[in-house]
Amino acid sequence: MGLTPGPIIGAHLDLKGCAWRPEYLPQFLADLAAFKINTLLVEYEDVFPFAGIDVAYDPETVWSPALLAGFRREAAAHGIEIIPLQQCVGHLQYVFRWPRYAALAVDTVQPCTLDLLKPEGKALVREMLRQVIAAHPESRYVHLGMDEAHGLARTARQLGVSVIKLFSDYLEELVPLVAGAGKTPIIWSDMLEDHFDLPVIERIRGRVVLCLWDYATVGDTTAAGRMEGWRISREWANEPRHPDAPPVRAGSRFFEDLSPAAQEAMRPYRRGRGVKSFFGVEFFAKLGFRVLGASHVRRSSHGAVLPPFLAVQDNITSWAKAMRESGQLGLIATSWARGTTFCPPNFPVELTWPNIEALARAMGAA
Repeated sequence: MGLTPGPIIGAHLDLKGCAWRPEYLPQFLADLAAFKINTLLVEYEDVFPFAGIDVAYDPETVWSPALLAGFRREAAAHGIEIIPLQQCVGHLQYVFRWPRYAALAVDTVQPCTLDLLKPEGKALVREMLRQVIAAHPESRYVHLGMDEAHGLARTARQLGVSVIKLFSDYLEELVPLVAGAGKTPIIWSDMLEDHFDLPVIERIRGRVVLCLWDYATVGDTTAAGRMEGWRISREWANEPRHPDAPPVRAGSRFFEDLSPAAQEAMRPYRRGRGVKSFFGVEFFAKLGFRVLGASHVRRSSHGAVLPPFLAVQDNITSWAKAMRESGQLGLIATSWARGTTFCPPNFPVELTWPNIEALARAMGAA
């Protein structure tokens, strides 16, 4: 079967949780197809069959090249496009937990973010990315991760540059590798939102797809929005007992304190004390980016028991409405098996099916 026309309706397979039985994978793909899911974002972590790179926690769980090829063929037979996700700067705990690679992290106590001052570390990540790309010749997209790279702040201070300059310079090293393979890179958007700098952001427009994630917002307007970090209006702090008021905690950040450039960028999206829900979709689209939305069916904070089904499905429905109105690429619902490589597993994937159904229906699939 060919690729399904229309918007992306995407699920997420996060393999840093409990090991999956290989014989279940064909049934999983068949079930996704039955729900009219047409895209699967796959985060292999240490089960990918890397050649010459030893990052596996349990070698017996590593997929063989034959298993990976069969998985790809099975997905294609169901009209599901696989988008491989290879983290390229943050969330590399599964690599840096090993003494042989630990020195390549910014922080060896909490080994998460790649030290961009280490050429050998950048070379390792590029080789991992190259192998992941080569293993997915039919995929139009490759997701580079690039989210929550908080450790870059230390490196930026060492170099005397901004975090977003360091981030974008490194991203520009990766984009040609992906484009040279005939694919389009996708990145999570949070680093661009949290370290807003319009001239720097404009350097990469048209070259990457931005995937905006928001797991809490519902409805058409919201009290909180993401620009230079999550913020609320200072007016809420003056009415802490207002029935609709979000909690105002110590250290809260406010729209009124945004930099002048960020305030100007947000001005069209302010709605009284709140902000237009998912305003980043429209904002980045106007800058010339193609945009994917990201809701969730299972998130890092859900823990081991049950998801809050109604809250999750309200977020999915709100996201779907925003993506339909924007005409952008579509919606992926993430399903995080663990918060990080070091966290305990979240609840079993079987409990996500009601939320996957909600995703399909919200995106117009019967």
